[in-house]
Amino acid sequence: MNKLYLLLIFGCAILLTPICAEEVKSPLLSIDNEFIRIIINNEAYDTGRFSIETTQGDPQRLSDDNQPLIYGRPKPWTSFTTIFIDGESYIFGGPTKKRAGKRGPFGKLISQHMMDGNLITICQFDSIFVTQTLSFFRNPQTRVKDMALISYTVDNKGNQEKKIGVRIMMDTQLGSNDGAPFRIGSMAVESETKFQDSTIQDFWQTFDNLASPNVIAQGTLSLKDAHILAPNRMYLVNWGTLADHPWDFTFKEGNSFVRTGETEKDTSLALYWDPISVASKTKRTVKTLYGLGGLTLSPGELSLGLSSPSEIVETSKNDILVVGYVYNAGGFTSKNTYATLTIPDGFEVIQGQAKQNIGDIPPGSSKQIAVKLALKGAKKGIHHFKLDVISTTLDANNISRNIDVLGPPDLLYALTAPSEISPSYNEYFDVSLTVKNPEPFDLYGIQSKIQLDNAFSIPDFDIGEKEIDVLKPGQEIRLNWKLQLNKAARNRHPIILSLESALTQKATITHMLNITLKPQQVSLLTSLETIQEGDYFYVELNLKNAKPFDHLSRTLVFDDEILDLIRISPGYFVLDSHQTEKIIIEKNKIMISNLYNTESAFNFSICKVHFKAKRVGEYQILLKNQGKIETMSPIVIESKSTGGSK
Repeated sequence: MNKLYLLLIFGCAILLTPICAEEVKSPLLSIDNEFIRIIINNEAYDTGRFSIETTQGDPQRLSDDNQPLIYGRPKPWTSFTTIFIDGESYIFGGPTKKRAGKRGPFGKLISQHMMDGNLITICQFDSIFVTQTLSFFRNPQTRVKDMALISYTVDNKGNQEKKIGVRIMMDTQLGSNDGAPFRIGSMAVESETKFQDSTIQDFWQTFDNLASPNVIAQGTLSLKDAHILAPNRMYLVNWGTLADHPWDFTFKEGNSFVRTGETEKDTSLALYWDPISVASKTKRTVKTLYGLGGLTLSPGELSLGLSSPSEIVETSKNDILVVGYVYNAGGFTSKNTYATLTIPDGFEVIQGQAKQNIGDIPPGSSKQIAVKLALKGAKKGIHHFKLDVISTTLDANNISRNIDVLGPPDLLYALTAPSEISPSYNEYFDVSLTVKNPEPFDLYGIQSKIQLDNAFSIPDFDIGEKEIDVLKPGQEIRLNWKLQLNKAARNRHPIILSLESALTQKATITHMLNITLKPQQVSLLTSLETIQEGDYFYVELNLKNAKPFDHLSRTLVFDDEILDLIRISPGYFVLDSHQTEKIIIEKNKIMISNLYNTESAFNFSICKVHFKAKRVGEYQILLKNQGKIETMSPIVIESKSTGGSK
């Protein structure tokens, strides 16, 4: 009896579980790969706030598996983004009950979902709609997708210009270490610091111990090829200050990262894209990257680290920042320490010095050098940076790191357009360009522009220049244009499309389109069904559903012994276009020569030819086109005595 009762309960639980699961909203949304996981809060409070953590992290380092890079386990809440609109701060995402950004105000959460491997959150601030997009990014330092691309697009849907800025605050954490120094250029930052404009480096890194780092994190601030532009300002301060102040705060250079009343460092950073004018119906997008760092290590008394991109394309506009780290793992001070960076051919120093005296380094301390390079003719293939460090007191050490210079990437494309058209005026036709990325990395900022001669135009609801923000490896996107014929053009006309990106060479595609204006069919319409001797009537030369044309010529032939020509009444089209002189009378012929039309009309009359019936009988009025009969109108003239009234 008890077993049966338990079995019934167990069976009901199985039946009810799927229903309950569907009704309960997941508290988190996440995407992950073999390197990192991006998590977003999906609860009623703190909605849209995110954190980043490792899964397996760097494959060569077991210590960084399943470690946080941004504080927030199990649910993100400490990091948040501020949208600054016309001098007022608004917190992105759902409201919070906790300290970080609690002062608000908040916008209206429109939606949050996962689509095509992206985590997307949309918030409304009156007429301003802001979209947060989180996705994986292929790190040029490591050549794998171990970074998160953090993007905000501000869309001004209102009718007035707005001044809009964005602040991204991230509560950084390396595993259990919440106080590791930020390493930026030649600085190891261990107290509150501000970077602005030219002092902002392309990337920053943070790790605990160069000799044996547990986790190496990196933020990339500038990557021009990916349309990632550095913020105007970056603050490194304690978390409490940024949590309590959504935009402005009192900053004092050199303050400790330790919060008031506590003993442990609590580091965080804020990236500011200062307010700029965003016109009505336009957008502003800001982006940054955060994830794992690429760092080559060489242990020793002078332990070395070397960081730089692992690949760059020949056509890249990115600067190349090379950072060398020197850590004194010996038992006494390293004196007269020199660091020399050997730079391969085809690279040029544009900032910093390749050889530096970095002075004395006490035991357990580190120093670093930063050199910024530009491509200057480096050939395709593997190149090597080498860092040599010598000291008068410790053994010398050296380290090398490779950079692969890649050839210009390709874009595959195909144009689809008609080869021949015979359209009406204002009738649209389609042109499309299919673009595919065959490369193993994302391509950004792909732009295409259509050029036309005066035979065509682009309607008001379309634009000539179009852009693909990002094209992923193997992805294919179609760009479409609507075009229309401007006038009665004939023969072949070019449609020219250009295609280029930040990395690819400009390609030009020319398509010749033949415009044929089909001969117009002219009909004859008689005004009376029954014609009696002595009646007056007319025959109308009419075009139905007329398309643009030129050089239209016809000849109307009649028997002047049967019909007496009274007059000709030009149609409105002939009158309005001032072409009456093109209708000529010659005895028993009405000759129409070289009429043209640039517009469509549903039904337009060329002219009415008025007659008087002189003789009883059956006859034909002929309409000829280049001497050949195009159509005819039978005329039956009855005598007055056979019946029928006028």
